[in-house]
Amino acid sequence: MSVRWLRSDHENTKGSPTRALQRTAVGAVRSTVQVLQRRPCAPPSLSRRSLNLVVGRRTAEHTTMNETLANFRDGFIRTSVEFLALGGFLLLRLYRRNLFLRFWDWDSDFSRRLGLPARWIERSRRFSQGKGFIVILSILVLIFFLLMCGNLVAYFYFRHRLDN
Repeated sequence: MSVRWLRSDHENTKGSPTRALQRTAVGAVRSTVQVLQRRPCAPPSLSRRSLNLVVGRRTAEHTTMNETLANFRDGFIRTSVEFLALGGFLLLRLYRRNLFLRFWDWDSDFSRRLGLPARWIERSRRFSQGKGFIVILSILVLIFFLLMCGNLVAYFYFRHRLDN
């Protein structure tokens, strides 16, 4: 932020122009009305042409088929990793209860050392040992499996268009 002196068209009673010290972004211009009313103004754009960027990706009008296929491939990899991690955690919870309880004891000790209230730790422990936790975890595993299959089907469905 640079500091600029902005002159006002109005003059005070002694005849000297009044000056307002305003902090503005470099290149920002404020009108006299904005200075007097203390309205914020947007800083100028960094480029003269507008950018069609949406969260770091190009918009649909600029994407090629290669980028679309790469997005399907990346989505498949992401969802398959999440599916395998949640599925492994669900299997650990269902079939290796002693390992799950040992992990949960370590987690509750760590949470106590961080200073979390004991009431929260006990509630989360009771929830994780109940049937609701298994149901929610099963639903998440199913959702990520469906997303993984959807990305795989979309990749193979659109791949033939690349040859044309």
